[in-house]
Amino acid sequence: MVRLLPLLVLLVPPALADLSSDLDALCASHSGVDLNSDGAAEVESLSLLPELVRESADAPLALVLVEERLLQMPTEGPDLLPHLATYVDDLATEGWSAVCVGCSVYAGENHQDGLTLLALREFLRGVAASRPELEAVMLVGAFPDACIVRQVNWWKHEPITLHAGQEGERVYDAEGGIDFLRSYPESVCFRADIVLGDLDGHWEDLYHQEAVALPYLIAAYPDGRETSGFGPDATEQGELEFVDFFFVNDGEFRVHSGPNGRTIVSPLPSSHAECSADDLRLPNPVARPEVLIGRLDARHASVIPDPTIVDRHGRHFLSPDGVPQVMEFESEEEAPKPRAFYVPSEPTERRMLAEWFERRHGHSAGEYADQRFAASVGTGWGSAIPEVQAAFADLSDDPPDGYESVREDVTLLEAVEILKRPAVIRSMKAHGDPWGCTWSPAPDADALEAACGPSIWNWRHEGSILTPSVTDVDRLDFAITRSLYENGRLPSGGAVWLYTSCEGTLPAGAESVPYTHPAYGHWQGAECILFHLRGLALIGRSKVFYDEPREMWSVLGAGGAMGDVWRNYFQVEGNDAGLFTDNDIGRKRAYFWNVLGDPTVRVAAE
Repeated sequence: MVRLLPLLVLLVPPALADLSSDLDALCASHSGVDLNSDGAAEVESLSLLPELVRESADAPLALVLVEERLLQMPTEGPDLLPHLATYVDDLATEGWSAVCVGCSVYAGENHQDGLTLLALREFLRGVAASRPELEAVMLVGAFPDACIVRQVNWWKHEPITLHAGQEGERVYDAEGGIDFLRSYPESVCFRADIVLGDLDGHWEDLYHQEAVALPYLIAAYPDGRETSGFGPDATEQGELEFVDFFFVNDGEFRVHSGPNGRTIVSPLPSSHAECSADDLRLPNPVARPEVLIGRLDARHASVIPDPTIVDRHGRHFLSPDGVPQVMEFESEEEAPKPRAFYVPSEPTERRMLAEWFERRHGHSAGEYADQRFAASVGTGWGSAIPEVQAAFADLSDDPPDGYESVREDVTLLEAVEILKRPAVIRSMKAHGDPWGCTWSPAPDADALEAACGPSIWNWRHEGSILTPSVTDVDRLDFAITRSLYENGRLPSGGAVWLYTSCEGTLPAGAESVPYTHPAYGHWQGAECILFHLRGLALIGRSKVFYDEPREMWSVLGAGGAMGDVWRNYFQVEGNDAGLFTDNDIGRKRAYFWNVLGDPTVRVAAE
């Protein structure tokens, strides 16, 4: 049962009755939905929170889906209901109708995250049909992600070995390589919010819950691609298995006999089965979202050292004052491995969520106007500052010293120092992975600890002793961001982020375990940035790739929201005919991007 605010707040003005009754009926009809009829509902319950309904005539609708667990009165940590009330008030002030709905979805052991998301999508489709003004959806708390497996007929030119280490091995290592066709299914995106945001696409037809073996093929043409009509010199074929995924098959092929009796491999045109009829008319057919999607999940950034672990002296990782301390065990074998001893903490999760809502309110109220700067740091791919200057008249001057550093050898210490400067816009471009992004080592490890400390939320393993330290850290990950957060070393304001690290928003473990598993999303890098480094919203990528959302700064400069940046990127890519004709592997790269935090937030509060 969802807990309610005091009765005085429950009095709903008559003007809201239609919206409330519509959504209340939709919540009832979509509760208990069991799409695969296995006896376990994907959407267990949906409950309209009538005290958190704000309607404005002719305003776009923002739907806030809140994990029901977070709506209960906590035994520890902040009560989030007052913060949610402030949030919908702020949205109303900014020109939105806003509604909060408590939501409980499947959280069992089955790996069926995509199925649960499809059931939730059916609810959103129902809302959109009843309320066409639905424009944005924010998921607060733990919700599953969609995984896309994609196969592409990709012509490549490089050295290649077929049947490596097996009978029939064929090595093509001529200088410069050879032409070959590669059609390979690959898990390309583990946080594909296009599935939830695209309400008229055909994603339900692409979903597979159980394990499926998909065929792959490599065909070698050492005499050049133009000879493909005569058949490949050799092929390698096999199968790869995937579970709980949406299959975007742009790599269909046919293997058949040619007139000369040789095997012919014929790539087939893509069906773009996920796309709607309107999407198929684009110069580069891609699925596009109708609603903006954002995620606010603090579980992975709020983990704490296991409080049940005690060292030989009876000490815990955190002192009675909550300060990390040295731990000594009887032997190296008994010492827990670094990073493996963190456990969820709902009180800390609630604290980080409450702080996010507080800075979102401060941003809306204009409390951080004196922090209106842009900061850009990266090890390549250029600075965001020129585009920001072109998009925002009040930011057209060059930033003050210490706000921009883009070189191949930018150090972790430099990146940390830029983070400590107030800014409403932040761009970070560096190589990375699901846990963080890498930089050149700090030349002075003590200076790095001083910049992050005094208390350090990371333990260095030295035999049987674990010591709080970041002296051996060369990436911006939980070790750095949590230390900065716990020590209050950051400006008070919030920021919108462009984060281009490869796999930056990917929740590690998503390929093998469901979203409720402890190994899912451990130390998720972009979420640590959002909650530790005082983000408002972050747009990032859950794939190893090379792009960034085109027109981001011009969209924001024109008054668009962070979700508009995400949605616009699909439109820009769909209008790019060159991607369709010349870039098979990259023509649907927009699918890899998503927004963490608030999709409605703008650089300047309205």
